[in-house]
Amino acid sequence: MTIRSVCSIVLVLACFQGVEAGDKKMPKIRHKVSVEKAYKMIPHRRTKFTFKGSTVKGDDKAYLEKAFKIVDEAVRCRVVTMHDYAKKAPKKAGKLRNDYQKLLDYLKTLTPPKKLAKYQESLISAMTAQIDFFKEWEKGGKSFRYGGLRQLRSHPKVTGASRFLIAGYQVLMRAYAGESKKNKEAFFDYHCSLDFI
Repeated sequence: MTIRSVCSIVLVLACFQGVEAGDKKMPKIRHKVSVEKAYKMIPHRRTKFTFKGSTVKGDDKAYLEKAFKIVDEAVRCRVVTMHDYAKKAPKKAGKLRNDYQKLLDYLKTLTPPKKLAKYQESLISAMTAQIDFFKEWEKGGKSFRYGGLRQLRSHPKVTGASRFLIAGYQVLMRAYAGESKKNKEAFFDYHCSLDFI
């Protein structure tokens, strides 16, 4: 084997050591309600994480850039689906509920840096619980008794998702304790906005 072929192999392997498995790309969510509008519908402040000047570098940065985009889109999917389902009991999965599933599937293809593995687990668990809640609502239709804002707070999938989101937020706060006040607010806003409660 020549030096050139060894270098080629090393270069190819280096290209595949990012945060994605394979060449899967984040699904594009198309809907008239923007991410910004979804935050306003909650209503909740939206603070974007600023990587410039941050302590988050290298693989952590590459992973969190993708994770935060997923969370923003997941907020939109959750908020619009909740709004649509509360207005008219679903008979089948709505468009954004299906898109939410695609976001979850994409998240599962990411390989987080070791110190963010628990964060990834928490985010996957929270999103899975929320999607399962919507599936139960689709199955129950008009007779689903947790469709109101007060009632959903007592649903085990909703309370479970909330616990996972809090756990994910705490992972980030511990891992990046030196972040600016604004970036810590972004950590909070992403996870609080994705939460039902």
